[in-house]
Amino acid sequence: MVDDHQDSSQKLIWQAVKEKVGFPRRYLFANPKKITIRKQIEDKIQSLISFREHPQENTACLISGPVGSGKSTLLAYICFRLIQCFESYYVHDPEQGKIAIAPPMLYLRVADFFDMVFRKQTEKIEEIKSERVLFLDDYGVEYPAEYPLAKFENFIEFRYAENLLTFITTNISPVEMEARRATDRVIDRFFDSKWMTIFIMSGHSQRS
Repeated sequence: MVDDHQDSSQKLIWQAVKEKVGFPRRYLFANPKKITIRKQIEDKIQSLISFREHPQENTACLISGPVGSGKSTLLAYICFRLIQCFESYYVHDPEQGKIAIAPPMLYLRVADFFDMVFRKQTEKIEEIKSERVLFLDDYGVEYPAEYPLAKFENFIEFRYAENLLTFITTNISPVEMEARRATDRVIDRFFDSKWMTIFIMSGHSQRS
């Protein structure tokens, strides 16, 4: 969680991760040393720093791991680091300096996307679809009807075609993903190395 020992700039960023991007507070933390694959993630972040000005391949990441392994917390850390890298996302005030952050980023649980489809919130889905940086949490937790799943497939295909930066978590194991690849268009897209980098989180649940 965010602690009282962080400087004001870090607190502003964590505030943005929670309030503006939409991450639940329980996923916020101040100790990146807890991340078992931190080095690989940092390398990936550095490779994406120029993505806004110079679109490139491999702009999506899939984080696979068991329930409670810290996937969502890792997403929050990635969001923090991206905002930290792009200081132009700060909103400046002539008297108070950096007072807020408005990054073009959004956190969304995949189950909430399916709920939008069921509720026919077409305009909202279209708006989210074009979000410059999107964090999609918990793909595979629920298996909805064919229609909303087809909508999600189209959603992912759009972000792939537009080369939009997308981070996705799933508790589906790599072995299971490989087995489902032939019948699941979304998972098949995950295996496209021109778009997606896959990170595997191992270990037991960190939840108490």
